[in-house]
Amino acid sequence: MLSSLFLFSLKSSVVLCVLYLAYHFLFKKNTHFHIKRTILLLIIGASLSLPLLEYETSSEIAPDSPAIHKLDRIKASVEAEKSENSTPQIIVRQPSAIASPIAESPSKQHVNWLDVISLVYISGVILMFALFLIEIIRLGWILGKGKARHDLNRMAITHPLVKFPFSFWRWIFLPTDLTYDEKTWELIQEHENVHLNQGHTLDILFSTLLRCLLWFNPAVYFLQKNIKDNHEALADRTVLEEHDLSQYSKALLEVCLQTGSLNLGHAFALKSNLSKRINTMNLSNTTIGKSVLSLLLFCAISLGVFTQTSLHGQGMKPEDKEKIQKALDSGLINFAFAAYDKLPERHQRVLEKLRRLNPDTELKWQYQEDNTILEYLEEYRPNQETLYFDRITPEDKEDILEQALADSVSRFFELNNFKFDKLKMTDKLEKSINERYNYLLIYELKSDPTSEENRKVYEMDEVDVLPEPIGGINSFVKAIALDAQLPEGITKEDLPSTIDFEFVIKGGRGVTSMNLVTELKGNRKKQDRIYKFFGKLHNNIRNKARYVYSWRKGMKDGKEVNVRMIVSIPTKYM
Repeated sequence: MLSSLFLFSLKSSVVLCVLYLAYHFLFKKNTHFHIKRTILLLIIGASLSLPLLEYETSSEIAPDSPAIHKLDRIKASVEAEKSENSTPQIIVRQPSAIASPIAESPSKQHVNWLDVISLVYISGVILMFALFLIEIIRLGWILGKGKARHDLNRMAITHPLVKFPFSFWRWIFLPTDLTYDEKTWELIQEHENVHLNQGHTLDILFSTLLRCLLWFNPAVYFLQKNIKDNHEALADRTVLEEHDLSQYSKALLEVCLQTGSLNLGHAFALKSNLSKRINTMNLSNTTIGKSVLSLLLFCAISLGVFTQTSLHGQGMKPEDKEKIQKALDSGLINFAFAAYDKLPERHQRVLEKLRRLNPDTELKWQYQEDNTILEYLEEYRPNQETLYFDRITPEDKEDILEQALADSVSRFFELNNFKFDKLKMTDKLEKSINERYNYLLIYELKSDPTSEENRKVYEMDEVDVLPEPIGGINSFVKAIALDAQLPEGITKEDLPSTIDFEFVIKGGRGVTSMNLVTELKGNRKKQDRIYKFFGKLHNNIRNKARYVYSWRKGMKDGKEVNVRMIVSIPTKYM
């Protein structure tokens, strides 16, 4: 959750920087202040919304002219085929003291820098929101304890804490002891009424929200300053329609000698921006044509930002055409995907019966290529309760294929962001169903596997019951050791008593984040040969976990949880 919010803030910052720079160069001296206000508000909205939007495009692919985009599934399948003959990159970590097949958790936690940075970011967000709330509370205190001056203005409030005139929301706040002459007070009142009538406080609140979320980005502070400067320009322009510039400038100078600044309010005059405001008042009016041209350019830049941040499905790489063609020919693409939501008639009846028996639960099903009945019977699948499983007969497969081809609503199915025509892929679809749809499992999800709690990983010393594979941990590590074949030139004496690997157990076939823990010392050349042997051992452990052994999840407070474990492979059996 924290990492997602931080990554969102980075995307939002990029959008903000690009659009603010476009605004700065196109509208810096533009005098159409209402247009500028609209654009500034659009920048805030775009910064908060564009990173959340996704617009996908897809293209129909004929079997003789394939194209590719982000071959996530295909590449994963290709890598899986290659993995048995490849040596993985090994990350060496200092081992803990290990006296049994299951080692104690390392004393030092592995630092996840994204989590650390995310925590710092969230701390900044909390601090900025706290400062924002403090200022709101301060204004509320002044409003509640202040004295209404109906003789001056029905919305005028005076209070000893107010040192200079400013407006916020629907009120004009004034010092308790007014020292302004009648003409100056008239100008102050007209100026602040513009802020109130045009709802400028809302702009400040929206920009403050953005500042709290993107507190680390300097552009957000420049944006908020531009918003307030534009508000002052709007108010100044309105006042000057009825009053002389020299007289108005004199009033500003008189008041600004006594003022400081306020983040949420609109001060009548500040020493820091008085010169800039007077220069703005003297600017020649920008022509309509120039403003329209600047607006069109800004819209073009905004469209480009939207395309880059939200558009998916573009950017085909010609060099990948050969890969997808091979995947099509070799069957790496699972075309049975087009029929995943079709059930044979007899299994549809079973599903309806189960729904009547379980009226308050959402039932799901999936097809399996291999028979893992033992795993289902012993409930080794995490986060789900098996309700029914069965073998798919040839007649069932014909039924599934007929339903898929007869479904005119979904004649095209999407894979890797491209559309495939099922009628042109009938032979591949039939072959894929025959190969992959061999068993049916109907189940109920006990918990959402994508939830924050189910993604959390605990250390070994944090859980009540450690994960365990079928047959027990000793059987698992002994099988790994017995399978190992020492390379030429390497003896057991060259190896430590155990070879220790760390990985995360997510239950079932879910074994991830595997790393070597054992570190070697001595001759570098011999080390290299041993580490290559460790790489083959790494592959064997992964394949055993994927195809042979299934793992029960660890338990904490009566609930299944993910656990980071260290497993020691004894070398005496090699």
